[in-house]
Amino acid sequence: FLAFVNPNFTPLHVVADAEHISHYQAQVEGEHTLLLDQGQRLKGAGEESLRIDISAIPAELREEEFAPIFAEQAQSDALVFIAAEGAGSTLHLGRYWATLEQHAERGWRVREWSDGHFLGAWDGGTDQLLRVVRYILDNPDPQVPALSGAEWSGSATVGQVEGSIAAMQMLHLGDDTAAQLFVASDAGDQLLLWDAEVQAFAAQEPALPSASQLAVWGAFTDHEHLSLVSQGDSLRHIWLQDGSWHEEAIAIDGLSAISGLAVAPGQRLLIAGAHGVAVAQRSDGQWTGQVLPAELPAQLLAGPVVVGEFTNAGHAELLLLHAHGALAFAADGDGGWEAGEAVTGAPALGAIRSAQAVDVDNNGLLDIIAIGEDSGLSLWHNQGEMQWRERRADAGEIRYIPNALVRDVITCDFNNDGRPDLVLLNPGMGPHIFYNRGFMVFGFAEDLVGGTLPREIYQGQQRGIMADITGDGAEELVTILEDGAILRLQRDTEGYMTMGAQLRLSSTAAKRGPIMLRAGDEDRPIYAAHVLHPGESLFIGRAEPGPLFLRWRFPGEGDDWQEDMLIVEDGSTPVLITPEGLQQ
Repeated sequence: FLAFVNPNFTPLHVVADAEHISHYQAQVEGEHTLLLDQGQRLKGAGEESLRIDISAIPAELREEEFAPIFAEQAQSDALVFIAAEGAGSTLHLGRYWATLEQHAERGWRVREWSDGHFLGAWDGGTDQLLRVVRYILDNPDPQVPALSGAEWSGSATVGQVEGSIAAMQMLHLGDDTAAQLFVASDAGDQLLLWDAEVQAFAAQEPALPSASQLAVWGAFTDHEHLSLVSQGDSLRHIWLQDGSWHEEAIAIDGLSAISGLAVAPGQRLLIAGAHGVAVAQRSDGQWTGQVLPAELPAQLLAGPVVVGEFTNAGHAELLLLHAHGALAFAADGDGGWEAGEAVTGAPALGAIRSAQAVDVDNNGLLDIIAIGEDSGLSLWHNQGEMQWRERRADAGEIRYIPNALVRDVITCDFNNDGRPDLVLLNPGMGPHIFYNRGFMVFGFAEDLVGGTLPREIYQGQQRGIMADITGDGAEELVTILEDGAILRLQRDTEGYMTMGAQLRLSSTAAKRGPIMLRAGDEDRPIYAAHVLHPGESLFIGRAEPGPLFLRWRFPGEGDDWQEDMLIVEDGSTPVLITPEGLQQ
């Protein structure tokens, strides 16, 4: 089924309509019976165990949908919603809904498997639906959105660039510098500044001397401003001093087919490639480094390296994605990393176009959103202990709308609800935009793409960002089209409460970053965990004024979280995170 989100029938209705709700462990008993045991009552007075006749499930669906649920384990989570007098009762198992009927003599039986009506309410896994049910029952005003809650007010061309675009990023080079748009291009990199008077981006002088295929900004020197590491025809370090750009070569033994650059804590550079991952650092004007040991697969087709606290152990860990899976580099406790090992559950995606860490289901563990040449969009759900499970198949409308041509993905919060949303950039068509319903299920933002996009965007998008350019509390889409035009899509703020916090690291904190950060309400921490990188401005959206509670820690500090609260009001609230605390 193509389970389009039904705004008139959501999990809120499913929970309200049920007289009894219970959570079970399900296992197959014989050929035609599903045994539900270890019942936990969530609402009402459900039975401790149930037997359900599954003989009505067609043989084809039993083989394609039902049997795979128990292929890797004998038991699986199940939820049963019992309506008054039994009519309208349902079973949720795997990612499927089944309507149930009760007979006086034969008990419960499946009437229809894979019910499309209920899939419109929730098209996700049972483990996540269980969290949704508990969230609804435990909160006086639960929110499970069925619409994007955002619209565009207009669009305009706001600049022009040349060449093939490798990356775009809004960044602050220093504490007191304005945000600039960095564009990495094989025709020459640029830093562009937003000119509010003419409503366009203007190139900055002096011009960057690089033409990057890969690029990363970090606190690689002792200067107050960030510097650039660029991979074009060679690997170079570029920094601004006395009004001019200076550059130097980076030569590390053992590098091969460089595929990704990233920043590691302690002013270190990570270089991914066919060699695995190398760690480099600049000291006294010289770069030194070495390749980390790893069990490399034969003919490694490497992709990017992603940095984050994937196990929440208080140390930065590394994940190197490649065409056939991933390698994990666990922290050694002294600021370094253990030898890389193959990751359990990492799917083979083909050549990796992009990857980033984001907590899509608000459980405090960083997941991975990746784009592969063979698969398109992939969602790796963090199972803990550096193990992953591909979950796109039970994550809502991202299951069937995106295709394998996806070029890049932007994580953002375009509707100010604090949940990470997705914008997928495509060649030869418009972008695909998805809002997060919470708990790892996404809905297609029809009101942001259905007839409201300008015609020129359908030529395709090379790269893009979502950012609050004007400070009105609403993130906008800025994308570079195939012809090099910079197109801005402005959020409609009329009739919407748009506000949020713009969080970034101070120049001293950037030398210790990236950092782990969480934000949310004091009594209902529904906001996702984030990784905050040097130079980056992280937008945490809010739909109404009030306090925003923050927790963050620098790598190597174990369980020693810093905490603070700030008041978010209309528009964007800029916040600088320093080693000593928050600075507004």
